Amino acid sequence: MRSSLILVSLLVACGGGQNDTLVTDPTDTAGDTDEVVERHLAGDPEVASAATPVTVACEENADELCNALDDDCDGVIDEGCGYETGPVQITMAWNTDADLDLYVVDPGEETVSFQRREGATGARIDQIARGACAPESEAAEQNERVENVHWTRVPPAGEYRVEVHYLFECDTDAGPTTATVSMAVAGEIVGSYNLTLTPTQRETVVRFALE
Repeated sequence: MRSSLILVSLLVACGGGQNDTLVTDPTDTAGDTDEVVERHLAGDPEVASAATPVTVACEENADELCNALDDDCDGVIDEGCGYETGPVQITMAWNTDADLDLYVVDPGEETVSFQRREGATGARIDQIARGACAPESEAAEQNERVENVHWTRVPPAGEYRVEVHYLFECDTDAGPTTATVSMAVAGEIVGSYNLTLTPTQRETVVRFALE
């Protein structure tokens, strides 16, 4: 029988081997603490018809390129790029100066994005980018084509949805733009996807469930 104490394997952003750290849900302290229960995927992610799965040719000890991919095969997306990982991490990068936005919807239909930066379940968007739409005062900021959502504690079980919105072309004629979205759960990459959008288009990339 599963313990009510929920633990999940977490690979910290500074690197190291998988499953180095276990994170406890601070809101759940009752019951038998001898059994460790990991939050993990309930079946394969459901990829939307508009998205294409990406096979990542990662290489151990390779440099991370801040491209929403796990270049060095360690289960963390873009470590060293200035944003964070967690029990769940979802990262998006894109290839033009357009302004794209990442939306992550939890089992309670609460959405975390640039509009709502923290959720009640521990979701947080810690990297927000605007492409060429960023004001001049932010022009020197790094990663203006990357957004990142992570959970600061164990996420609830249930279905999650990841969406991308092409908000503006900004000051350039950006045209069709390809977004790359990767997901990590408990220190393992569970999927990377490409999705090409045109201005104002909003699409679901993938649905996945945790148990």
